[in-house]
Amino acid sequence: MKQVLQLLYMSLISLLLMGLIININPIHSDEVEILMNERSLKDSSIMMKPPCKIEYTQHTWIPSKPINAKIKVSMENNTYTVLTIILVFKHGGFRVKWNSPKVLDNEINIYVEVEEWTGESMQIITKKENSYNLGILNPGTYTVKLYVNEKLFSEETFKIQDLSTTLTSTTPTNTTYPGEQEINDMKYLFIGIGAAIFILIVILIKILKPR
Repeated sequence: MKQVLQLLYMSLISLLLMGLIININPIHSDEVEILMNERSLKDSSIMMKPPCKIEYTQHTWIPSKPINAKIKVSMENNTYTVLTIILVFKHGGFRVKWNSPKVLDNEINIYVEVEEWTGESMQIITKKENSYNLGILNPGTYTVKLYVNEKLFSEETFKIQDLSTTLTSTTPTNTTYPGEQEINDMKYLFIGIGAAIFILIVILIKILKPR
């Protein structure tokens, strides 16, 4: 009888402990379903993550200017005055829009629009030129003003005397690009060094030549 009471007592304690555990952390089927849905949403958000953005540089044409300009005047058939504009650029990524000249009395205005490509281009000094036939001009002194993108860039003066034309610069423009001058200087330097080395070799041969 005593053993039966002990069994009943132990069973009662076990039931009480099980009830406490269930009350403390009850798990229901609807909660299990919510947890599963939350996990699936997290997984789907990871899978639907947008790809990394790849930024591309947009290249375009921007206003620019040449590094140098030259204005040449010549006569055609000893009658017509021809004006030639030569623009020098630092690379090949330039384009020029040549507008019609405007002649007002003894002033000749040339308007050009220059644009530079912001992307890759051929890295070599480039020249662009255009000629204008000004027709028959009366003898006298004329001033040529070159405007690049509405800004005065260069100015030259020339005289017409009868059927001959002479060009006189009032604002001298350096028509030799600095890079070209450096190349010429380097060329003469290498020639001088080569000549000095050759003379030195000749002297050494004569000194070391057995007698």
